[in-house]
Amino acid sequence: MIETRVLYYVPVIHEKADFGPLKESYEHHLRISQGTIAASIFQCQIQQYWNLIGKEIEVMPFDYSNLQIYWDSCIIGYEKIILEFSIENAKTTEVLIIQKLLEKGAELVGTEDRKLVMAQLTKAQEILLEKNPIRKTRLWQQCRSENQRLVRERDEFIAKRINETLIKQGIIFLGAFHQIQNILEEDIKIYQIPDSAKIEISPSQDKVEIVFRSALQ
Repeated sequence: MIETRVLYYVPVIHEKADFGPLKESYEHHLRISQGTIAASIFQCQIQQYWNLIGKEIEVMPFDYSNLQIYWDSCIIGYEKIILEFSIENAKTTEVLIIQKLLEKGAELVGTEDRKLVMAQLTKAQEILLEKNPIRKTRLWQQCRSENQRLVRERDEFIAKRINETLIKQGIIFLGAFHQIQNILEEDIKIYQIPDSAKIEISPSQDKVEIVFRSALQ
């Protein structure tokens, strides 16, 4: 009988600090695409979302000595560099959660392919740095199919990586636009964190919404 492996899945909604030197461009992009008030509300929701995740993870009965952490954009072979850079520069709630898990004995596992991550990052930077709203929209539309292809390729790589390296228990912090659930091996059982919120993505994949439990009831 094959022993079931467990993977806790945290859909990542990026905080503005994740964007580093592009933070102002990201905030401008939100204001243009959503409006100033809606953008401000969304930022508050993101913080509320991460606070929920932190509280749920804090009480999870993990076996930390056997807990493997998989992380969006954590390139294989660059795990230590990426972690140290994130702790020093980003200081987001997500990074603090991962840091706490590691301090308790969990292991950070290289998750992604360097070429695929850099290809998508270059596309995102190009869009965020474009200041003209019309050109920005046109650029997004032009890059959409290429971006979706890169996300699919990254998903396939991430799922393969987890299939090959997950031993007993893992947790993955992965962007909400990614979809790996259906390409993981059948012996891997997935539980989503947080249980008290869900992510809704528009059909065009250009807008994400956080729906909290109180709104679901």
